[in-house]
Amino acid sequence: MAYNKKPTNPLSGFSGKLGNVVIKQYEDKTVMAALPAKSKKKPSAKKLAANELMADAAHYAKTIINNPEWKLAVAIALQIEQGKVYSTLIGDYITNKGEKDKILKIPARPVVNN
Repeated sequence: MAYNKKPTNPLSGFSGKLGNVVIKQYEDKTVMAALPAKSKKKPSAKKLAANELMADAAHYAKTIINNPEWKLAVAIALQIEQGKVYSTLIGDYITNKGEKDKILKIPARPVVNN
């Protein structure tokens, strides 16, 4: 792995994938590394179940935060900042394994009158 400590480095400020190289920023260093190898091992049933639970949790939380009125109502009901609604809902959903009777009780989706 190569790195450069000079702020005049032409890659300074960049991060991400560039061909087969990943560029990362660590404080005053720019690091170039090889792309991580993708595992050839098949995911276990437990890992697949965890991935599905996370996908369900993300869908649940995104449904709520994509509606500004609903997000605000949930933040007020849970007495948290609006910026913490998504992570709070994700954490609670995963902790309770998505069981609808155990997850946080949130206000119903507001009805918009046109």
